[in-house]
Amino acid sequence: MNLSEELLELLQVYFPEEIYPLDYFVPVKSELPNAYFFPLGEGIYEKGKWKVHDHYPIMVLAEDCGEEKTYLSQLSKSNLTPKFSQEIGESVTSVYWNKLLLLLGEETMKDCFFSHAIMGLRKGNTNQTANSFVFTEQCHSFLKANQKFFMAQLELLEPDVIIALGINQPKFLAGCFPKQLNAFSMVDSIEKFAQVCPKGFIEIFHDEHPLRIVFILEP
Repeated sequence: MNLSEELLELLQVYFPEEIYPLDYFVPVKSELPNAYFFPLGEGIYEKGKWKVHDHYPIMVLAEDCGEEKTYLSQLSKSNLTPKFSQEIGESVTSVYWNKLLLLLGEETMKDCFFSHAIMGLRKGNTNQTANSFVFTEQCHSFLKANQKFFMAQLELLEPDVIIALGINQPKFLAGCFPKQLNAFSMVDSIEKFAQVCPKGFIEIFHDEHPLRIVFILEP
């Protein structure tokens, strides 16, 4: 069993159907063709090529899994011809993917595991970010489940570096490391983040293991 398969099993444990606030978030039912970020994809750059012991020193953490409407459209088209399916997959990942390739380089991308903070799709076709929903009282249990699952990912991955993409990540991670990142709990803008973390990164510890978190708020 590879790392992605282990995480898929853990998803079933941490996210029973009833945990989803279905007016706001719905589960990812299956992978998309050529997607990379887990659980939309395997979580690795080279599809199907897992490392010995599945150790990836860098974890790249995006926000939520996107819009339900877009996901369902892409999923339905994935059953078409292989060539068209590949084109769909490439369009799904292009927004983040091309920027990440420029930022990290292809060789570094092979050392990364790509995942999401929020293991759910935004209901319908809303273009609002997770910040509009997941930090509200209605989504409290769901948010906690995602934070616990993130910590479970850390246990399996044991990364040295987390690259956190998006404006909501400081607040999300503050809930995962309340003692070390308490100052990040009220960050909801680039201006506030600059006051709390002027260097753009922070060094913390997880189970006595040093962990560097690099924030890219506008990926």
